[in-house]
Amino acid sequence: MHGFIDSAGNFVQLDAPFATVVDTNGTHGGSTYAMGLNNSDDVVGYVYDGLGNIHGFVEDGGVFTEIDVPPGADAFGTDPYGTEVLGINDGGELVGIYNDDAGTHGFIATLNDAPEPASLALLGFGILAC
Repeated sequence: MHGFIDSAGNFVQLDAPFATVVDTNGTHGGSTYAMGLNNSDDVVGYVYDGLGNIHGFVEDGGVFTEIDVPPGADAFGTDPYGTEVLGINDGGELVGIYNDDAGTHGFIATLNDAPEPASLALLGFGILAC
């Protein structure tokens, strides 16, 4: 599975580099799902990596930044896993879901104004009970 952007009939394929995992047992291909786009052409989505783990991403100008709900941010007391970024607004605010041992929860996060796309980082993080 590949994500894509359609701009006036020109399709650009999106494949997050961390979707494919290479380990001692070989290369394990993953899937990239594009879910949202803002007016700055930032694309968000998630990947199933080659080992079955789920990670969110932000893509800006061909640079992918992996987004995962950090350990300790989970108000429900267990380590989060399975982050999916489902949308981004023009202010760089992300919305998505993640899983933990208690179930699936929503989140809102804000990207900082880094000088280069590779340094995008989560600045603020809020958990919503879902």
